[in-house]
Amino acid sequence: MLSIWMPCFLIHLAFISQVALAEDYISSTALAECSSSTAISVNYFDAKMSRSGMLDLAFTGYLDISGNVAADIVILVYGYEILNETISLCDLGLDSLCPMASGAIDLPQASLNVSSIAAAIPGIGYTVPDLDATVLVYVNNQSTGKSLSCLSADLSNGHTVYQAAVSWVFAVVIGVGLIGSIVASIRGLVNTATHLSFSSLSLLDFMQSQGMVGLCSVNLPPIAQSWTQTFLWTLGIVYLGFQQTFSTWYLRATGGTPSTIKRDFSANDRTPSRSLLRRASSDGSDRSEITVKGFSRMAYRAGIEPSNIFMTSYSSFIFVGLTLFVFNKLPQCLEDASMCLQRADRALVLRFLAINLPPITSFGFWELSQIDSSGIVVLTVTWWIGLILSLAWTTGNTIFRVQRARKLDITPAYVLYSGMIGSKSILLHIHYRANAYYFSVIQQLYISVPKKQAIILVLINAIMMGITIWIRPCIDGSTDRRAITTAVLHFLNSICVLIFSDIFGGPTIVVSVVGVIYCMYNAVYMLVLVMYIIIPLVRAVSMKNPEARYKILHTPIPLELHDMSITACGKAEPSVRLLHS
Repeated sequence: MLSIWMPCFLIHLAFISQVALAEDYISSTALAECSSSTAISVNYFDAKMSRSGMLDLAFTGYLDISGNVAADIVILVYGYEILNETISLCDLGLDSLCPMASGAIDLPQASLNVSSIAAAIPGIGYTVPDLDATVLVYVNNQSTGKSLSCLSADLSNGHTVYQAAVSWVFAVVIGVGLIGSIVASIRGLVNTATHLSFSSLSLLDFMQSQGMVGLCSVNLPPIAQSWTQTFLWTLGIVYLGFQQTFSTWYLRATGGTPSTIKRDFSANDRTPSRSLLRRASSDGSDRSEITVKGFSRMAYRAGIEPSNIFMTSYSSFIFVGLTLFVFNKLPQCLEDASMCLQRADRALVLRFLAINLPPITSFGFWELSQIDSSGIVVLTVTWWIGLILSLAWTTGNTIFRVQRARKLDITPAYVLYSGMIGSKSILLHIHYRANAYYFSVIQQLYISVPKKQAIILVLINAIMMGITIWIRPCIDGSTDRRAITTAVLHFLNSICVLIFSDIFGGPTIVVSVVGVIYCMYNAVYMLVLVMYIIIPLVRAVSMKNPEARYKILHTPIPLELHDMSITACGKAEPSVRLLHS
């Protein structure tokens, strides 16, 4: 067990060391107007305040204000007001701000002492990831008190829950789990192989659902945006320079015009809403803004153009598909293992298509609503229809054969595991009880229905949760409990998205706190799923007979899985004992 916890301990130690050595600061690179007034236009803004209260400030823009002004400074942390203070700009000691004069302003670098503001920020504000804090500056005429302008800025401490390394770790864990299930199947460890594949695919499906939350058109809190961004790779959204170049070329070659959001708006143009991008010229006369939500926001954060979303996901899955094809053609060394592995690879194609279904369905509907180019639309329709038809034919053929066999008093277990439907179709049903074979159809329908609106997301997840609790479709009690827990968490996540949508009109602090809670319980459950992969792997390597721990199951499932392995490897016909199991 030491080998399991040692990597986790080292990662945790490295993270703690990084936090301890990092400089505590609060910074902002986005300053925008929060009123209809155009008295102040911002082109460049950079501010960094240390815990000691020293503020390094750089600012360029255009002013339509003259005279002495005062500023009411309000700081909101997770929707809670921690500071409301009025200061005179003349007290800052900057000649360019006292008095103000209309025209262009260039403040390349200035250091100010703002210890009173720094003292109002609690210590945790310098270390909590994805700080949800905003500073509002109300600019008023000092003599008359008339409101002149309002400015707002996001605050950040440099810490975020999004880490590219975490995405790689999850990818490696899932890959090792799937490879381990294949190796275990070749060695005849059927129960171990089945549980490993179930755990690996459960983790992958759960991460896909997390990434899909980021596609919803609601204003997600900063920590929720970063959290969902961690799992975009499971949807095929991976930024590669040559991939984006190819996607843009194909878009133009097929009559489309690429979007320019990433090119026109930098990270400095993002406003506190995390959805509004705003930009102004040096004299404040030319202003442009755009709201990004859902797919566009996801693309912007991933560093790709919205017009390249479908092609990015499509090309990523094509690469994975080609990798599986090459793997299938590799020469085999062991005669018995060769037949098992080749048939398993053909079955993996169906599993690959099932994994591909959620992103292709979501991005396909997105593309059909955008019509970026005729060529991409053709790819979308043909790929989506081919995907649906392949899975529908396989599952429909299974249902037809099982129902026909039932009229002859033949059990579903015999039909599924005796070779009557073909060994490559078994992989879609292997994680479910023989009498609940149809649950794979329900699962495919569930993941293929677009769920980008909060109300629809809640209704669909509530129905799926009820069906899972009622049927309990999995092969044993442990996997049933995981399936039910996953369904319940999906429902809770949809409730969180409903709260993020602000449909109830509650206080801002509620949305911010729910965002933190959302990330915390999902992170805990994801670690549990990771342990369900690592522990069986360690047992399979260290124990002489890892199958022994599964013999306590007093169900016909071990017989079914044993017969399935015999059928898949082409060794013999399965036992007739399954006829009445």
